[in-house]
Amino acid sequence: MYFDGNALVALLADPALAAQLTGSRRFASPLSVLEAVSARPEAGLDGVTALLEAAGIELRDMPPAHRLIEAAGAAPLAALHAACAAYYEAEPWTAA
Repeated sequence: MYFDGNALVALLADPALAAQLTGSRRFASPLSVLEAVSARPEAGLDGVTALLEAAGIELRDMPPAHRLIEAAGAAPLAALHAACAAYYEAEPWTAA
C-alpha cells in the first residue's frame, strides 16, 4: 500500500486511523513526506518520521526518472504519486 502526502496528513490528523491499517506492505516516498511536512508544519519532519515508524510505513527512494517522466501527462503531484505507487507495486491508500 502506498501512502501519498494526503494520506500521511490524514494519519497525522487522526492517529487512531494508523492503528486500523491493514496489510503488511506499506510504503511512502520522500515526495509524500515533503508534502505532509508542508501541509502540517507543526508536525515537522520528526513528527512525520515518527508516524511512519509507528504505522510501519517504509520510506523508499524515489523511482528512477524514466518512471516519473512516463506519468508526466497527469496532474503533477498525482502523476508522481501514481508513478511511485506503480513502481512499488502497491495500491494507493485513501482514508475512507
